[in-house]
Amino acid sequence: MVEVSRVFDNALSAQRRIVAVFALGLFFLASATILFWESRPFFLPRSHEARFFEEFAAANGFFGVSTYSRHLAMRECYTGLDRIRASGAVTPEKYAFIDTCRRISGEAVTSVPPFSLGWLTAAYGAIGRLDAAAFNDHLAMAYKTASHEQWLAEKRAELAENNFGWLSADNLKRHKADLQLLAKSYVGSEFLATRYNTDPLFRERVVAVVEKLPQEDQKRFLWNVRRLARPH
Repeated sequence: MVEVSRVFDNALSAQRRIVAVFALGLFFLASATILFWESRPFFLPRSHEARFFEEFAAANGFFGVSTYSRHLAMRECYTGLDRIRASGAVTPEKYAFIDTCRRISGEAVTSVPPFSLGWLTAAYGAIGRLDAAAFNDHLAMAYKTASHEQWLAEKRAELAENNFGWLSADNLKRHKADLQLLAKSYVGSEFLATRYNTDPLFRERVVAVVEKLPQEDQKRFLWNVRRLARPH
């Protein structure tokens, strides 16, 4: 009986070792897979390179699962969408890029609903497909999820002004709140002043907002307007 028990124990130990080795192998395989996807962005073309749109779409925009990867994917999408807007020409490769960005931004905000940059990217992507309803829905969520984040307010204000005719009545009010927020800081005021000097249609809108703010905010805005209007 002792011998049988010893044989049984040895067999059980061998099984445990096999299970442990198998589990360890799965762990290393999973780690290697995650490492591959997380490091993939560093091997894709950057947004200013000619092959960017085609390769980003071919990679399905999958940059991994970390917060850093999500932010990087959204930033690359946003910069690419800026390039498409500036060029004025939309090729099949660029349409594929737009659709990829719309999909991954949708996945990002489904996974992390407070991810404001994801909502903003989704709104920008909707413009590329002339989807006004989605643009306003996503932009509304971008406002709601980061109403006091200045760097996002600057991006929202730029996107809203570039597509002013698309804004819903509610988003017009939110846009006004963004302009008020930006006017209260030096960096934000500089952004508004730059737009004031380069966009005649923006002047009346921003003045209507700034003139109702405290004198300190008005003076800061006017100083930036004059400073940035001077030839360098």
